[in-house]
Amino acid sequence: MICGVAIAVLATGQASAQTAAPEPESTEIEAVVVTGSLFRRTDTETPSPVTVMTSESLARAGITTATDAIRSVSADGAGSIGTGFQSGFSAGGSAVSLRGLGVSSTLVLVDGLRSANFPINDDGHNAYVDLNSIPFSLIDRIEVLKDGASSSYGADAIGGVVNLILKKQFVGVAGSAEFGESDRGDAEHRQFDLTLGYGDYAQSGWNFYVNGEYQKDGRVTNHSRGFPYNTQDLSRIGGLDQNTADSTLTTATPTAVVTRVSQTDLNNPLSGMIGAPLTNQYQALNLNCANGSYTVTTGSARGTSCKYDLVDLYNQIAPFQERYAVNGRLSVRLSDNIEGYITGSFSHDEVRIKNQPRTIRATQPFGGSPAVSSLNPGIVLPVYVCASGVNCATAGDRRLNPNNPFATAFAGDPANGAARIYYLFGDIPAGSDRSNDVIRGTAGLKGSFGDGWDWRIEGVAARDNLKITQYGFLNIANLLKSINTGGYNFVNPSANSEAVRDFVSPDVKTPSHSTLLSLDGSVTKSLWTLPGGDMQLALGGQIRKETLVNNNQNERLDTYTLTTSSAFGEHTVMAGYFEVLAPVTEDLEINVSGRYDDYSEGFSHFSPKIGAKYTPIRQLAFRGTYSKGFRAPTFAEAGARSQYAGFSTFTTPAAFQLAHGGLTSAGNTNPYAQSYSLGGGYVGNPDLKPEKSRSFTAGVIFEPTRWLSATVDYYDVKKSDLIVAGPLLANARNAYYTQTNVTDACAAVAAVGAGYSCNLIDAVDPLFPNALPRVLIINA
Repeated sequence: MICGVAIAVLATGQASAQTAAPEPESTEIEAVVVTGSLFRRTDTETPSPVTVMTSESLARAGITTATDAIRSVSADGAGSIGTGFQSGFSAGGSAVSLRGLGVSSTLVLVDGLRSANFPINDDGHNAYVDLNSIPFSLIDRIEVLKDGASSSYGADAIGGVVNLILKKQFVGVAGSAEFGESDRGDAEHRQFDLTLGYGDYAQSGWNFYVNGEYQKDGRVTNHSRGFPYNTQDLSRIGGLDQNTADSTLTTATPTAVVTRVSQTDLNNPLSGMIGAPLTNQYQALNLNCANGSYTVTTGSARGTSCKYDLVDLYNQIAPFQERYAVNGRLSVRLSDNIEGYITGSFSHDEVRIKNQPRTIRATQPFGGSPAVSSLNPGIVLPVYVCASGVNCATAGDRRLNPNNPFATAFAGDPANGAARIYYLFGDIPAGSDRSNDVIRGTAGLKGSFGDGWDWRIEGVAARDNLKITQYGFLNIANLLKSINTGGYNFVNPSANSEAVRDFVSPDVKTPSHSTLLSLDGSVTKSLWTLPGGDMQLALGGQIRKETLVNNNQNERLDTYTLTTSSAFGEHTVMAGYFEVLAPVTEDLEINVSGRYDDYSEGFSHFSPKIGAKYTPIRQLAFRGTYSKGFRAPTFAEAGARSQYAGFSTFTTPAAFQLAHGGLTSAGNTNPYAQSYSLGGGYVGNPDLKPEKSRSFTAGVIFEPTRWLSATVDYYDVKKSDLIVAGPLLANARNAYYTQTNVTDACAAVAAVGAGYSCNLIDAVDPLFPNALPRVLIINA
């Protein structure tokens, strides 16, 4: 359950005197449809709390993107995704999380209509609309409904609704340009927009405009910022210096470090020995150190290597981002009673993310235990290499491996002369380019008929095409072949050709897309007159189809550490809804609404809502709402072909540690029994039912003058039937380790609940082969 209090104060300034006498201003207030209701009204303060941001107020605040505008609202809470987000599943996307309930519990609309979701799910399973695709220069106003609204819009509106309302007509020429950069000479900002419109709608009955906008924001690196952001040496402020070896240095460097170990399979660089090396002496392959070197002479692992500040070399604070969009709208009055419109838009958003290069064993040898666990045995460089990379120890064209400093001494004993390597591929840049194209078209008609009936019908078609290019990841098969052939130069990586780098680390390009087709219609009518005004009724219906194809970026499982998540699905949703507005007295209005949604997956839900507003005097009003809502399972959560994995650190139980030797004389546990990354493999469950919610709001509106308005709102939201990935995963982990053999342990995992099973078991501990091996991944 989430509850809280929101306070808002709005003040508007008075216009200064003009030299020419102004014409008398009209006191008539235009009626508009406020988000969360189907009725046109002149009073925008509804029973539900709604924040309205106009294009003028956004310009005065210096806000230039839809994301920044929405993030300025206090209701945007934990779980939102900013424009510069560059890690995790949704890097490159941007989303809002009202009331902190998550991006999949906040509905984003454009002109009151849905759009296609971003093809990649946040955290592997949360769906959202990418705010980067919204044409900011066309925004007339943004309405943020901070209340449950499933009774009006259906699923996903548990936390609230963000409705971005674009300009309906425009005449003339308007444009703007912005240039800027930080005082450090980076973070370059360029923004242009131009709108051309023609046709006086009031006089000629039609209007057409076209709009284009462009924005580019430069990358901000840690290198360009001062201490402590530009270094991993924090010793000046009581931290650790991770540029030199100590017990905290856990990152490999671009200078390869090796130690001698045995190799059980001379064809396989992954077959190095488990446990401690044959000697605890480590050596760098190249000590031409640009930033100096360091030597470790104490402890269990000793040697000399080069200093590197990886934060300064590779990390970035904000990514490069470039966006452009083209939009058009035609509005036509077809008759005295019928109006229509058609819109089309295309937006392109590109984000370039830089990461630290990939590594062979991220842990440096110095300062820590030299032993190696079976979970990550690392890679060894063989004594011999040859052109084919197969059976090199006996091949006719074999030659000593120039990357292995032990090769000469162990030419006659290659099984004991392998070199375990610790290395960061500094010559192979790592990161990703994410290109997102959104195509969207809408059309609508509205009019009136009979005795006071108003009607509207609107349709939308949208497609979000995402292309992700991952670079810098290691192709395991190609890397092993390059090691066995001597093709990759670990001694002097700058000598590697582009062809060698591309072979070891080929780009991985993955397209994904989502689509939306929707048709929505409603009728409204004033029924009879109550003391406070006309009682109004609205009836409507909607049908929409949504699809998702989020392809697996690592489908062949040949790219080390690249995600294997994917999601697929499609459904059709049919809905009917109603709303009644009853101004019972001049002081009291009551609003009742409800919606029934039926999903092709086989579930349905009815969402009711009631709200009231009491205005004892013009300057003061009290309001409150009570509603029920729901969130339908996303395709990532319910799709039969959807799956993703997540890892977390797991500490092995004491009994397991004892079975693997317990504590050594040095005080270190057997590496096999130490804490490790245990994965949860999650698959879509087609039998999932929707999350449900109950929402309550109560508030006060105080408007002592026309230029000052203050609101205080209390909200209370309770969710039930939460959709949680692997809710019993902790139980399954613990159940596995209550047993002493794999068969019984996996049976204990399966007994936890439906869908739980052992996915991957580690190799046996060579020191204690009869003890229970570790479980690496559990299906949940």
